[in-house]
Amino acid sequence: MTAPERAELVRRRKEGMFYVYELDDTELPYGPSFGNNKCWVTVKAPGVIQEVFSIDLGETVLGSVTVKYADPTHLLVAPKEKSERTGAALVKVGVGKHLIHPAYHRHTFRIMGGIEVEETIFVPNTTAIDPPLAYHVVRLKNLSEESRRVSVYAYAHLRGKTEPDIEALFDQRLNALVAWNRSRPNWTRVFGCTKRPARFATTHDIGSAYDPLNILPLPNDSSAKGDVLGALQVDLTLQPGAAERFAFIVAFSTNGPKGAKEIYEAALNFEDALENTIAFYESALSRAEVLTPDRIINEGVQWAKANMVKVKANYPKGPAFTNNPGKSSHVVVRDVVWFIYGSDYVDPDFSEAMLRSIAKHAQHPSGKIMEYFDARTGEAEDYGLNINDATPLFILGVEHHFAATGNEKFLKDLYPAVERAAEYILSQRDERGLVICTATGMGERGIASWRNVIPGERINGAVTEINAECYAALLAASRMASFLGRPPEVVDRFHREAERLKAAMNKHLLDKRTSMYYLNIDLEGNARTEVTGDEVFPIMFGVADRETAFRIVSRLSWPDFWTEAGLRTLSRHSPNYTPDDNVGLTGGVWPGLTFWYAFAAAKYHPEFMAEALRISYRSYIRNPMRCNTVPGQFSEWFDGESLVNRGMRLSPWEPPRYLWAAVEGACGIELPKGGEPLLRVNPRLPPSWKWIAIRHCIVRGAPLSFFCVRHRKFLRLYANRNIDTTTAAKEVYQRDVTPAVSGAEEAAILAFLGRRGKIAVCIGNVLPRAVVVPLDLSGLLQPEGVYRVDMLDTERDDWLEVGEVKGKEISSLSVRIEGGGARVIEIEPTFG
Repeated sequence: MTAPERAELVRRRKEGMFYVYELDDTELPYGPSFGNNKCWVTVKAPGVIQEVFSIDLGETVLGSVTVKYADPTHLLVAPKEKSERTGAALVKVGVGKHLIHPAYHRHTFRIMGGIEVEETIFVPNTTAIDPPLAYHVVRLKNLSEESRRVSVYAYAHLRGKTEPDIEALFDQRLNALVAWNRSRPNWTRVFGCTKRPARFATTHDIGSAYDPLNILPLPNDSSAKGDVLGALQVDLTLQPGAAERFAFIVAFSTNGPKGAKEIYEAALNFEDALENTIAFYESALSRAEVLTPDRIINEGVQWAKANMVKVKANYPKGPAFTNNPGKSSHVVVRDVVWFIYGSDYVDPDFSEAMLRSIAKHAQHPSGKIMEYFDARTGEAEDYGLNINDATPLFILGVEHHFAATGNEKFLKDLYPAVERAAEYILSQRDERGLVICTATGMGERGIASWRNVIPGERINGAVTEINAECYAALLAASRMASFLGRPPEVVDRFHREAERLKAAMNKHLLDKRTSMYYLNIDLEGNARTEVTGDEVFPIMFGVADRETAFRIVSRLSWPDFWTEAGLRTLSRHSPNYTPDDNVGLTGGVWPGLTFWYAFAAAKYHPEFMAEALRISYRSYIRNPMRCNTVPGQFSEWFDGESLVNRGMRLSPWEPPRYLWAAVEGACGIELPKGGEPLLRVNPRLPPSWKWIAIRHCIVRGAPLSFFCVRHRKFLRLYANRNIDTTTAAKEVYQRDVTPAVSGAEEAAILAFLGRRGKIAVCIGNVLPRAVVVPLDLSGLLQPEGVYRVDMLDTERDDWLEVGEVKGKEISSLSVRIEGGGARVIEIEPTFG
């Protein structure tokens, strides 16, 4: 199953807690995207803003923002004409470097005259409702031995994709252009600079934004109207070794000039804004920190969380995300629920808000959950389907959120919607006991499946995917009803009918000849025997027995399904295989399907789970110029043959599924359902792994941290709270005290403090080679205290007895750890 490496991975390193990526100008085809509560910003490959999208309006309200540099002392000599002094572009010298960080994009390069340029683009993110604005920060440093004069020109396409009726004026107090649509004067932009511009303009002359020779001073004229560029000119004199740093800012408001100016003025301290944004990402990404011996998986989990932060927005109808940021305001229920499966571990409040919005805006009076609702208007659409995956997934999302948080008020509030949805599911069964989609259209109006946008296709009747989800949803409804004390007949009915549905599936939808599930049995009674990636659903939702699940996981690992980027949606040998068409749903590689497979495989083939998580994220960080990706961003789908991304470069519903597969699949966290008192943890280590860990995973309102290590073919699990486990010997401590320990950035370090001062320091090596890890334990030990020390070494697969030592003797030490291995140091104070 293991796929060979085809191309080099991009350069990456640790910067503080963040994994960041470094690329040359020649290696990056597109820039990253950034978002906050109120805007979405995309970046182009040259390292400039491409457009700014307003969440409230659902419109692109600003277009490209570009910056160029000129020498104002240039003398242009033209034959037969009078020579005149104009600016000439200070062109780039050599190859620039791009740094992709979760919070920002930075482009560093040199221009003529020995000047180093650093441009940083970011969107502010804090815990507040952040406004629609973006920064383009410029830092210039004179590396030469002579004084240099530089004119910096910034151009902004002021209308974006709104009507071409822009009017503008220059506000002397703000040092900024203020622009609005004549037809909608409340739609106002401010384009300014934290360093006072020497000159300004609005212009129709788009060529002037990139003319390398005829660079004239801006005319201080904002009379040009319509489809215009706003332009600002900043003049600098840089002494040898001197540097200047300032920011161009674009801000937008629907509340007219007053609102836009207030947003702009509050944003002038760009240094604090960047520092606060980095701190916000640091806080968000520190939750549910999954650590494994495979660094690529660790990177994937961190960047999954970063992508989730970017797409969360606050729409007129409440917090939500769209599956097509910067283009649409539609909130697809399927995508929301799968987002919640990951979001519950990092931002449960956001999960709750989205589920409440579904109940409010997307539930039909019949109980059915619609395909999507518009986050701006609240209008909902079902494509004429009597049922698809939205209804059962809503029920499952409610239970997952309650299981993760224990929020009883939330459950009481939403249970009526859950019960109506469950009753609706029961009303859609046929005489066989199967849930039936009666749609006869094509494409999204005839497909009851996550693959609902295949042109000219119909998947109706008894669909295995939908029935599997309905089985799990009815069980979930029964458990929630029981917890809330609903009448026994309600509890028992949902449970009984769930089991009947499962039996009907295994009687009618399981192909006895192949022991694989049909894709569906259509309304004419035709069984579709085509094996697809959708076989994962009976495993994920508990319909398939162990033998059948094992067989499915194995079958989907065969070469006709498996690629270097993950799982194809269809077999390469299928007559319907079209790897580069139909949105990748008939043979392309959808990473999200690979993440589902990783979760499904975890119990049966943990080595397949690890491989799926590894290669799927690896496809995002290798050769982006060939693969059409942005390192760190989870793109939508890949051509099943060339493995080139042909979908969105950031697909919002992919990252949370990766996080979920890592947390619940690899780490084996099983949320308590039906009122169980303890969280269950059964880590699923493939044979090649010797350890796995998770830090600060919030479950039921309290953080969970654990470190699981393999010792003599058994698992030993150190945790900061009491848990239930059936696969490991557990050591329960009272607190996670990891911040009190310092060590190498590349090592995974967890420390626990137990009763009577007992300490366990767990160190995992995330690299394939041996490393020496320095440790500072002075924050945990008394210098003159006497401690008994024992050490577990996975290389020897045995304990080493160090004996009794004073705290000062072990407060600073170095530990050698084999590639992919671990050490556990148990330190217990002696008394008397």
